[in-house]
Amino acid sequence: MTAVVMLLLAASTVDVSNDGCPLNSDKVRRLAEIELQRGPSDVRVLARLECKGTRFQVIVEDPLTNKTLLRALQVKDLTTNAPERFAALALVELVEASWSELLLPPTASSAPVVAAPEAKRAAVESLGRPRVRLGAHGSARVFTGSGLVMGGGGVHARVTLIGPFGIAIDLGAEHGETKTSAGLVVADSLSAAGFAVAHLQLGRVLLGGGPGFRGGGARLVGTPVDSTVVEGRTLSAALAGPALLGEAALGLGRFDLSFTVESGWALWNLQGRVDGQPLTALANLWLSATLGVGVQW
Repeated sequence: MTAVVMLLLAASTVDVSNDGCPLNSDKVRRLAEIELQRGPSDVRVLARLECKGTRFQVIVEDPLTNKTLLRALQVKDLTTNAPERFAALALVELVEASWSELLLPPTASSAPVVAAPEAKRAAVESLGRPRVRLGAHGSARVFTGSGLVMGGGGVHARVTLIGPFGIAIDLGAEHGETKTSAGLVVADSLSAAGFAVAHLQLGRVLLGGGPGFRGGGARLVGTPVDSTVVEGRTLSAALAGPALLGEAALGLGRFDLSFTVESGWALWNLQGRVDGQPLTALANLWLSATLGVGVQW
């Protein structure tokens, strides 16, 4: 099979009709077109939603493969917090299942697929595309050994690669300070982290997490109350260690709100001391939380 060239195309058009289902057809259509945004722009997918008794059916007519597909579900499945998104995802899964046949080599017994080469290429590309979320967040981090609390912010990226598996990356800067009888200690850090993650989609909610590693640098600056008694110094060290990430994100169309928690262990200790007694430290176990907003495509 020849290599597929990345095409940035408009979304495939989806027409949705509704037969007795408690759904907003326009909202289902918009959500489906968002998911199929890298599909061929000259293909119009026809979808019908049917609710009869306890049975909920999604029927898709795909002109790209000249096939009709049906998925049978239960009407009770539409009682979720986001029934339109549930229906849209069921519709999209049928379309992508149909398009996946374009990845298979033709056989002598297979029926011919009536589709333009450009449309086939765009459909194949849409199946293999990574899904990306980019955003910004505010953060809070505490080092449990000393009680030092730091706050800041940064940017993050989430890339879904294969099925529910992907990577999470974030870059952030944080600042904190603590006052003692001896003076003021200011802490600053700049770090980046990478995680291998798995996700579970529950309607509009995405849950995920996995292991990773955080690395960067940190600095402690001590300013004494009386410099004739205590000497102020600046200390710097690497801030690095294994970490574990947990995340929940709420999808709002192409945008999302995300909340993460992270725990990790600092491999190197950075401590501020007076007369041999520790004042504060970036050391041992850390716990952090972030709240962010992002855009996905």
